[in-house]
Amino acid sequence: AVVSTQSTGSKDNCQYMWWAIIAITDQYLNHKVSRDRYVTTFGIVQQHVQRLNNLHDSSSINDMKLKYSNELRLELYRHWTLMESLRQSPYTASRFRIWTTKGKKKLNEFLADMGLPLLQCNQNYASMDMEIRREVRNWIEVTAQRYGLDDISYSSFELQYGFKNKFCAADVLHAVSAALTSPTLDTEAAFLRAQDTLNRNNEQLIHAGIEQSKAFCSSLLNQVQAFIDMKQVVCTGPFVYALIQDGSTELETFAHPARLIQLCRYLCEAYCATTRKAATLPFIIAAAQPLDPDYSCVVGVPPLSVDSNKSYLGRAFQQAADRVEAVVEFDDFEPSVMRIRSEDKAKFFDALTALLVT
Repeated sequence: AVVSTQSTGSKDNCQYMWWAIIAITDQYLNHKVSRDRYVTTFGIVQQHVQRLNNLHDSSSINDMKLKYSNELRLELYRHWTLMESLRQSPYTASRFRIWTTKGKKKLNEFLADMGLPLLQCNQNYASMDMEIRREVRNWIEVTAQRYGLDDISYSSFELQYGFKNKFCAADVLHAVSAALTSPTLDTEAAFLRAQDTLNRNNEQLIHAGIEQSKAFCSSLLNQVQAFIDMKQVVCTGPFVYALIQDGSTELETFAHPARLIQLCRYLCEAYCATTRKAATLPFIIAAAQPLDPDYSCVVGVPPLSVDSNKSYLGRAFQQAADRVEAVVEFDDFEPSVMRIRSEDKAKFFDALTALLVT
């Protein structure tokens, strides 16, 4: 809808198309649409991009150019080392079980199968040998099939302007998300920072957002590993849940609901890699609000086996809260995001368990 609107109106240019591409990338990478729905939407976008490229054909190096790319599901690898990106990306970390000794060994075997020297993998991507950078995406795609990484890549676009400025949609999405969910900014300031980050001329903000996103990726892995190592993941029967304990140093990191949802989805993928039967169950995480400790945030994601963004958890949350007369507030955009008084949390989970069992 965003693409069709911008193509039929007066704002028929690459800038608005680029924003539309970032939007559909967000929907796919954050599990808001299925892979099939993304592929269909991408086909429509590709037609518009080709039309725009023909319409605004220019040899000026400073003009925006949108280029098709086969993107890897490796977080920010162009701005990191390949090793760190493989370790920190939820998709690969979960499937390798990177928090285990066997998982680390399997990752090294994966790199060895590609013939990639560890010295190159531990260098910043931009410092790797030119020939390796040119071929590494193809090597990863081919080798990934032997390790069960069937969805290691997806179709996307890159934006290029000037001699040095080149960003893929996922990288800019990470930078914008880092601004929107920053624990150090209030809601208005975060929105304005994210808006400025979308401006391609604000290269410093884009790079700053990428660095913040890298730090958040590390926090995600550390928290997931802590949940699993300390056996804090609890299966009640109808769902799986984990709590970030009061007083945890990570409460501020995951204060924003969007970050808590990312953690919940990551935990779901990681836990299901070791406990297969959990793939049919929804996952829920609760965490106290650092700025308002009387309240906790509760988020949920649908089962890993369900390739859909639709979830019954929002309705279940409301019914369970009503049963115990808990004081709750719901997010208008995400029905499975809820604020609840911390003192009501225990009885809410009891009621939710009873509700989903029946």
